[in-house]
Amino acid sequence: MSTRRLEKDFDLALAVVDRTNLPSTIEAALASAQGGRPRRLPVRTLLAALLIAPSPRYANACLTTVHAILARDLNASYRRRHHLTWGPATSEQTITLRQVRYLFSQIVKTLDFSPTTGPTNDVDREAREAATIDHLNQLLRASLPAGLPAADMVAIDATGLATWANANSGKNLDPDARWGHKTATAANGTDQVYGYQINTAATTYAPGSAYQSLKAVIGFDIAPANSDLAPSTLALLDHHLRPHHPRADIVVDRGYSQWNAERWAYPLAERGIAQHHDLKKDELTTAHDTPLTPTTHAATGVVMFAGWPYVPWTPRELFNIQRPATFNQKPLRPKATPAERVRHARLAEQIAAFHAQIAALEPYALVPNGRRKANGSQRFFTRTTGKQRATAHQLRAKVATQETVTLTKEVLGKHYQPHRWGTPEWIAAYKRRAAVEGVFGILKSRHGQGMTHGWIRVTGITATALMAAAALVSYNLQITRVWATKNDTDLETLYLAPAVPEPVAPGLDPATELQHPGAPPAA
Repeated sequence: MSTRRLEKDFDLALAVVDRTNLPSTIEAALASAQGGRPRRLPVRTLLAALLIAPSPRYANACLTTVHAILARDLNASYRRRHHLTWGPATSEQTITLRQVRYLFSQIVKTLDFSPTTGPTNDVDREAREAATIDHLNQLLRASLPAGLPAADMVAIDATGLATWANANSGKNLDPDARWGHKTATAANGTDQVYGYQINTAATTYAPGSAYQSLKAVIGFDIAPANSDLAPSTLALLDHHLRPHHPRADIVVDRGYSQWNAERWAYPLAERGIAQHHDLKKDELTTAHDTPLTPTTHAATGVVMFAGWPYVPWTPRELFNIQRPATFNQKPLRPKATPAERVRHARLAEQIAAFHAQIAALEPYALVPNGRRKANGSQRFFTRTTGKQRATAHQLRAKVATQETVTLTKEVLGKHYQPHRWGTPEWIAAYKRRAAVEGVFGILKSRHGQGMTHGWIRVTGITATALMAAAALVSYNLQITRVWATKNDTDLETLYLAPAVPEPVAPGLDPATELQHPGAPPAA
């Protein structure tokens, strides 16, 4: 990597830092502390170096790497302009590793929200945590081009982040770290991690959009690896996503959608947030692979299956859904073996049969009428298909005697979502969850930020959060550069372009006008 390229990247990192109030906030806090000799290294400059260190050009983001950037890798004239080098040429001095470590520790101390080293009062500690996470998310948003439009969907997921401390050393070198679960891979071979969870939100633009390939991280939070992420994720939505992407749906995996409805699905409904998610096998069949009996709501007569309401006279055999191994089959490679061709054909048959089963249920599925209300209830048009087969008891139900019926959030349950599970619309929406998995792949790759064990040598939740934010910013800058190159766009121009305002329909107030008229379904 050329020195000139590094200087341009450092200028860009400085521009990102300058788009936040983090340097001034920290400098003010440090100035109010007990004095000493004036510092040679400004907070602004160190923060910019922290954003450069996790880039693919370096093997790690340790403070020794940060020091090398400031004292060695940047051109001598560039370092002098930024006051990283001073004094006459015969006795030139430069920033030392000790100065880097000292200022980093002071920044961490200013932002510290650790239960062990931060404020002793819980109220003060929680306020410090909220302020620090807000500062770091400001830094993350500042790493995105000013003209980037708001995404219509956001993918949310968490990944384990190992601490530098060794949990088996006999000493608790990181008092904030905990043992928790993570997805096992061939590289790590374990489903356990000692450290933290990084809860992230990534943009996933609509297929065909000019921004479809830009999977940017727009929000994050951090917690010990054994933490309950439900409160953390709701806070992430409230403070760092909804204010900037007010109309975005979210797409999550079953680790989120399986949370108790009172802790997740109902709070989402109250916030007007629609989620897209998959179902587990045991939500379609029993332990013996026999079809589940759909539940019937006594007050309205609707039948709930896989998170969607149906008329009570729906033939029960239609609920026997055979889920395929995957919903999206890759094309057969040109030189496929006979065995591969057989497996490909078998999977194609399974997918086709699945689509036919889902389509067979469509005439009996209720149709949403307008948007979901703030209390979580949803109005539906009823259906008349097959009504001649209804029993006398079914014909007396509300769903049989009314053109529309309102179902409460309790009836809809935790699995209701904008598209009926299994439909082509649902598959297309849920497929976009892969955006956040791609983000994690780059973040932990040697060609990305390399966020694996040993990538940093700091401990404690605050220092880890600061370095995680730096890595996420580095990732955003990296993938934005790739996107800009593919679209023949100058990277610096992207960060100077005016912000794109979110379009709002005339007369629509998203906070109050939630109900919209709909058209009744065909009989």
